[in-house]
Amino acid sequence: MQLSRDLLECEATTARPPDQVARRGWNHGIESLLLVVLVIIFIWKGFRPSWSSLDTDFPNYYLVARSYSRGYPLKKLYDWTWTQ
Repeated sequence: MQLSRDLLECEATTARPPDQVARRGWNHGIESLLLVVLVIIFIWKGFRPSWSSLDTDFPNYYLVARSYSRGYPLKKLYDWTWTQ
């Protein structure tokens, strides 16, 4: 009999009132909406501009690596007039 009484007391203390259950659902909806808004902002402000234009230093690094592999001295690669 003591075991069943302990079980009932445990269930009584872990059960949530209905207003907490409703708030939990409401918070979940707000979090989901916030996530969607942040993903849209990331796509609009970050991903879309970087996808539409190419602003990179890759050509500079490629030129240096290619020239170095062909035996040109590195000192000349930093001379802007020689590089042109």
